Amino acid sequence: MSKLLIIVLSMLALITSGCGISTGSVSDFNGFRKISLTLDVAVSSNGSIQGNACFGQGTIASVMYFSEKGGELLSQNSTVTVNSVPCLTCYSEIRSPSVFPIELAAKLNPYAVDVRDAQGNPLSMKDELIFWIETPPINSIDIYYECGGAPATMPDYGSAVSNISTPFVLEQWTQDLVLNEVKTSTRENYAYPPTNLANITISSIETLVDEIGQ
Repeated sequence: MSKLLIIVLSMLALITSGCGISTGSVSDFNGFRKISLTLDVAVSSNGSIQGNACFGQGTIASVMYFSEKGGELLSQNSTVTVNSVPCLTCYSEIRSPSVFPIELAAKLNPYAVDVRDAQGNPLSMKDELIFWIETPPINSIDIYYECGGAPATMPDYGSAVSNISTPFVLEQWTQDLVLNEVKTSTRENYAYPPTNLANITISSIETLVDEIGQ
């Protein structure tokens, strides 16, 4: 038997044996499921405000780790960033650090979402991420305002961070996941008290890693 034929047969044996996790299989994997999650939130008025008001716009970013079987969140590194604070009638500019730690609550349910075609035939199973915020963050930033009078820099007493995080305090959110695929979903004009509307973009990817922190 030629050396070339031996090499080809050896490669076929490796492919058909399913060794490793490159195909996304977790059947023999003893590491962790890592989910990178980004929540972009742009808040505005619902149109009922008379006079001036300002709204937080920013991003919640989280890297979360679960066991290969899913379940409760094991570890996370999460932040909330205030990118801007647009106002209805004033010019505004952030004048202080605007990135803060935050904690998300989350659960991961592997193979929980049954995907079917229009005829009801099974196509695939997706993982389900459920996430929310249990403890609202309270972080104040300093904002420079020009509103027709003398310009001034004042604290916002946590209103911008509250604008960004409140949608995830009010309800549990879900995101369907497929291993190693980026998933993006949007929700527009999410209304919440007292007069706010939010456009929210959720981006996520699930991967397998050997250790927490990778």
